[in-house]
Amino acid sequence: MLFITQQEDINIDLQLQVLYFYANWAPLHKKFLSMIEKIENTYKTSCFAIDSDDFSNQCKRFSITSIPTILVLSHGNKLKKINGFISTYELISIFDDIYKCNGEKHDISSD
Repeated sequence: MLFITQQEDINIDLQLQVLYFYANWAPLHKKFLSMIEKIENTYKTSCFAIDSDDFSNQCKRFSITSIPTILVLSHGNKLKKINGFISTYELISIFDDIYKCNGEKHDISSD
């Protein structure tokens, strides 16, 4: 996962990518971050972590109103927006749907 440190690091032209908007002060941030990293490894996708306190202009750009938020983009087009904390099961289900895994279930909770 790439932690965004400057505006130029944000490239929304990739085929498929995940933007994870977070705040260090948010409860369960590290647990959710771990889930996102497992998603990145399982689905072989590009994930970018964006600190909402440091990049409030990006929050406005993508209409981020709650933390955490996961935004799944394809060539800059929004495929899915997930607001707030969700369970590992829900996250897997969402990504299985996005990646059209034909019923294959992934288990990222045991890593």
